[in-house]
Amino acid sequence: MNSPAPLDVKSASERVLGWQTRLHRWAVGDEQQRFGDLFNLICDPATLLVAWERVKRNRGSKTAGVDGQTRKRVEQMGVDGVLAELRQELKDGTYRPLPARERLIPKRSGKLRSLGISALRDRIVQTAARLVLEPIFEADFCGSPGMIVGEVTQTLVRMGV
Repeated sequence: MNSPAPLDVKSASERVLGWQTRLHRWAVGDEQQRFGDLFNLICDPATLLVAWERVKRNRGSKTAGVDGQTRKRVEQMGVDGVLAELRQELKDGTYRPLPARERLIPKRSGKLRSLGISALRDRIVQTAARLVLEPIFEADFCGSPGMIVGEVTQTLVRMGV
């Protein structure tokens, strides 16, 4: 099996933006459009690298999930290796998300609420899926009353999609 050449963040971002633009254009052009190969886009090394970059920029990347992995630890292990392993698990069908680590955090009222902290690798896969699905759903939801571009994910979660 040929291994893809290592990507830099800039070229990965350009590649992802390119297919995001095409997905959005296709979704806008035909409401009945079926997208049959989205899984391969999620597993694409460029998608996983862009997802990693977004996860790593988030303050929460310093917080470990149940597996104890943080951004710092992933960088010590080697980002390319971690992403390659994650990609292989996705392609093989052996990837399984880990349970969220639960933490009680205080509310303003003084009560506590439960917060679920996903493992870093699960956050990468979730972000990769969002990168692929967002341009398609934005085409459907843009122009809806109260729709704010970039808020698609939160809207879909509220709708139970």
